[in-house]
Amino acid sequence: MRKVFLSNIFIQNLEKTVFKSDDFIISDETKYLCSLPYVIEDRVKEGDTVCIITGVNQSTDKQENKGKKNYEEIFKPEIRRSVEGKNVTLEFYEIPIMKHYDADAFNSFFRQVVELLQEGDILHLDLTWGLKPYTTSLFIALMYAENAGIDVKVDTVFYAHRYDGVDDGNHDKPSFIYDITSLYYLNSLAGHAKKGQRPMLDHILRFLIKE
Repeated sequence: MRKVFLSNIFIQNLEKTVFKSDDFIISDETKYLCSLPYVIEDRVKEGDTVCIITGVNQSTDKQENKGKKNYEEIFKPEIRRSVEGKNVTLEFYEIPIMKHYDADAFNSFFRQVVELLQEGDILHLDLTWGLKPYTTSLFIALMYAENAGIDVKVDTVFYAHRYDGVDDGNHDKPSFIYDITSLYYLNSLAGHAKKGQRPMLDHILRFLIKE
């Protein structure tokens, strides 16, 4: 049984931030630049097998890609630090994101993700970074693996919010990590809906989701 963490790499220069969360235990709010290591610290236990699957922008012959550099110099070292002392088996899988974007590229990315997932996996998804078609591909891959696989469980879908769009001169605002797994299950509910069930399902949604 593996604990699998899926994400796309960031291509920005990340500034140090204070991470906070009401959903995950964060022991040191400034320990990492990335949000995923905090979730790994919260979810991974002694002796686990941990699989990191990441979409990574690739370099060209003439120009180095910032995503690849971030993956090697920031992301992977922080992931390794997040499991120090837990005696885990750690595996990294890099899925290339090429410069040419079209439907075939996005579909190929999805196929490469699902081919890495195994029966019995416990899945965690970070939706913070990446072009929307690639984050959507990861989201769909979770549903495919859980529905078509055997004993595959979606444990956590999360998002880290680093910027609220308001420039009020305060550059020390904390960043928040949110557990949004409920959206995954709402999507599953919508996917299994049948024609004519709208009134019943609207009633269920009003019961489940309070204003």
